Parts: sequence; structure tokens; C-alpha cells
Amino acid sequence: MNSRLPKNEPLSPPLGNRNPQDNKELKARKEPTLVEEEISSEEKKKPASLETRYRTIFENSFLGNKILDSDLNILQVNRALLNMMQFELEEELVGRKILEFAHPDYVEDWLLLQTKLWSKQMPSFTLETCLKRKDGSFFWCRVISILFEDNGNMMGYTVLEDIGSRKIASEILAESERRFRMLTNSMPQQVWTAGPDGHLTFVNKQVGEYFGKLPEEITKAGWQQFVHPEDLLRCLQDWQQALQTGGDYKVEFRLRMFDGTYRWHLCRAIPVIEQETVESWIGTNTDIHDQKVTE
Repeated sequence: MNSRLPKNEPLSPPLGNRNPQDNKELKARKEPTLVEEEISSEEKKKPASLETRYRTIFENSFLGNKILDSDLNILQVNRALLNMMQFELEEELVGRKILEFAHPDYVEDWLLLQTKLWSKQMPSFTLETCLKRKDGSFFWCRVISILFEDNGNMMGYTVLEDIGSRKIASEILAESERRFRMLTNSMPQQVWTAGPDGHLTFVNKQVGEYFGKLPEEITKAGWQQFVHPEDLLRCLQDWQQALQTGGDYKVEFRLRMFDGTYRWHLCRAIPVIEQETVESWIGTNTDIHDQKVTE
């Protein structure tokens, strides 16, 4: 190796041969300024400050929070999660695998999502599942999981939301809808529902049988195509007025059957109002053809 200095490069004088001015400059370069000390001090404070903020959020969140290692062992939980799962102490959960608390019906799905997350096939996942409480009962929760790096180690960060009340309400609504459909399908009248904008959302089987169409075809295409051309404009005008005012809708019109013939019907619709807002419409079409032709 050539250790010679480049030509014409002046050699620095030995420390003992430096003049006093040189020594002052050297000392000035070695000793940090007050500004540098302040910056260094602030840099040292930053990690602690960030950790404090994180810990404050983690511990005081009203949602359940937990941290896992790559083996799905629980490393840390917050008070909200302890309360959800009815545990008193963090030590009762730390060191255990989260899948111990998963409902048997959802273990496979949860494990598959965790595998994809940790193999970085997906950046995060969301799952609605059931977790077991300390007393053995289960509760519905929404799980959102991501990965993060801590001192070179990959960790899993999970947020859990108790959705039990929402699930119960959803099941009640589904059961109510099932009963509604069963009831309306047993009625001789045509029954339909529409959204606040007037578009059909449901028709009973009598509507489908009359028009010779599947219910989903009718809700998608709309009812206008089945109204007699001479009655359509009047029907649309009255319907628009009802939508704008939130008042009851009542009209007589002719509807085309599957065989191409028209029969007179009386249509009635009322708004379903919640918190002073029209949420939907429910209507019926009653066949009045025989009465109409004898008038």
C-alpha cells in the first residue's frame, strides 16, 4: 500500500510545534458549542418523547390493544382489552398465544390471515371473530392487525373493537327482514319497498309473478317500464312530489302483466321516518281492474 502523501501536500506541524493560535482553533473545534449541546440534548429526548406518546395512546385507548411476537405470543395488552376479556392483571394474558382465546369456528381463518401477514403477503388484515372471556363466554369483536419493527424485531400490533351490540342489532334486523319477507310473500297484494331516493329495494314474489320477472331484475330495472304510457307521466310527477315533501303517495295506474295485457291497480306508499328523516318507503299495488272497468 502506498502511504505517501500526494505531492505538494503540506504536512501539518506536530502538535508541539503549533503556535498558540493553532491550539485555540483546535480546542474550539473539539469542544461543542452551546447550540450543539442543546441539539444533542433534544435528540436524546426525542425517543423518550415518542415512547411516552405511544404508551399514553396504548394504555388509554378505549379500544383493546395488544402486541404479539412472531409466534403469536402476547407481549403486552392495555386495560381496555383486559376489561373486554374480563381479566384483572396483564400477567394473566402475557406469554399466552392469542389463538387460545379464539372461537373454534374461527381459528383456521385467523391463523391463515396471521400467516399471510407475517409472511408479508398483505400489509394488514381485518377480521370479525369471537374471543373467549375469562369466564368461558364469547364476545364478538373486530380485529385489525399490522406489523411494525422494534429494535430490529418484527412485532404484531392489534386493535380490537367490541362489536357485540352491533352484531345483535344486525341479527335482529336480519330476523326482522326475514319475517317481513315471509309475511309479504304470503299476502295477495304486490308489496315493495324503496330507498329515500325512490329506487326499489325489494319486491315480494307476487310482483315477480305478475310481471314475469325475477325480483332482482325488477329492483334493478325499476317499475316505470311496466306502467301504461298514458299513465306514466302523472305517476312520475306524483311520485316526485311525495319524495320531495315526504307525504303519502297514492295513484291509480295500469300495469302490464307478463302476457302483455294491462290491469288497473291502486298504488299506495308511505314513508318510513326515523329522526325526522325519510329512511325508506313501503308500498302496495292492489288490483282494482274489475271495479274500474265497471265504473
